[in-house]
Amino acid sequence: MSFSPLVVLPTRNRAELALTALGSVLECPEQELRVWVSDNSTDAAQAERLRAACAGLGDPRLQYLRPDEPLSMSRHWEWIVQRALAEGAKPGAATHLAMLTDRMVFVAGALTDLLRAAARHPQHVLVYPNDHLDDLRQPARLNQHEWTGAVVELDSTAFIAHMRASGWSIALPRLLNCMAPLAVCERLRAAYGNVLDSISPDVCFGFRVLEREPNFLFLDRPLIVDYAIARSNGHSAARGIQTGDFKDFLRQLDARGMNFLAPVPGLPGPVSSVFHEYNAVRAHSHSPRFPALNLATSLRLLRGELRRVEDPQERQLQQAAVAHWRRRRLAEGMPAGTWRDRAGRIGAKLAPGYLGRKLVKSLSRRRSDYRSAFWRLLGRCGMRPYAVGERISEWLDPAAALAHARTRPLPPVPALPGLAYRVPGRLVEVGSPASSGGAGEAAP
Repeated sequence: MSFSPLVVLPTRNRAELALTALGSVLECPEQELRVWVSDNSTDAAQAERLRAACAGLGDPRLQYLRPDEPLSMSRHWEWIVQRALAEGAKPGAATHLAMLTDRMVFVAGALTDLLRAAARHPQHVLVYPNDHLDDLRQPARLNQHEWTGAVVELDSTAFIAHMRASGWSIALPRLLNCMAPLAVCERLRAAYGNVLDSISPDVCFGFRVLEREPNFLFLDRPLIVDYAIARSNGHSAARGIQTGDFKDFLRQLDARGMNFLAPVPGLPGPVSSVFHEYNAVRAHSHSPRFPALNLATSLRLLRGELRRVEDPQERQLQQAAVAHWRRRRLAEGMPAGTWRDRAGRIGAKLAPGYLGRKLVKSLSRRRSDYRSAFWRLLGRCGMRPYAVGERISEWLDPAAALAHARTRPLPPVPALPGLAYRVPGRLVEVGSPASSGGAGEAAP
């Protein structure tokens, strides 16, 4: 199978952020790479600034696109994918697609490594994790993860079960965290009539991939950093804060509103978005991979999410909605949650792997050498750290924190990626940290 990569930057009224993201892409020296900036702006000044900046770069790999009229986020993403699919018959057309939103940047050298890994496995969706800069708080907090560089194959059925029980995983293939063959996108279009046109297009894409594809690959290395939290729809929804960007997103929804297929319709948080898209794929596909959600697990995860809502009045309204829909779903016959579900949850928390992860998190503020005798002993007892660990550092200057995250990622470790996020995986490639550019570490 041939390999011709396309990276798309979808953006809306965020010219400055989009140009920062674009700079991290164009640093990649690979000449076969194609780059689209897809500008969905409603602000003419922002659109003109971005168009002029792209034209001034003079990079033949870069193309600036703009739909005929502003679209909702999901329709914009669908427009991008459909355009890429439409070029499939042309000479030199892209065979693989990745998206980088305007709030993300590639770690230095990471895109080159991604392209090489995807070229070795051109038939699979290849997912990668991210580091995170919370620049909403002061001082800003940078969360970086160690990594192994290994490639692991994850079973889609097992991963669906994990998502159903946990409500979230950064390993879900959401197009903004993976390189996907356009052949996979074509299979989704054939099955669903479109690729990802839903309320949360990234989550929609992920569940559709899990329904259609028997497995996918996970590259255990953070390749991107997300930041600009104040401009994030997802973080605004989780916080219960109506920012300008989030209001713009909500105005684009139809009369059914936010997450209308979730167990508690109308809640805007990420867990509700996951459950909505899960139920949407389940209703369309009737796939045995997607059993019905149960009420006990769903409400437990939703109540946990409500603790993040910052506005007390909004939190109270959402709690009342949960109580109302609990009674209604029970009356409708939604599975309440069996003792097997509850026993499985308790057993998972007592498992050595889970305890090992909790121990790693408790040490996240200090340096830990996972090669030491202590960690080897825990490994023999089954308490393997995440793929590793994470490091949290605080920064007075968010720009300096972002520059550090891009150029000084945490070093690789030799542990096998038990990171597979509690989902059994098959090791496809052992990591080769020496070949990965940009790896290193320095104290802030």
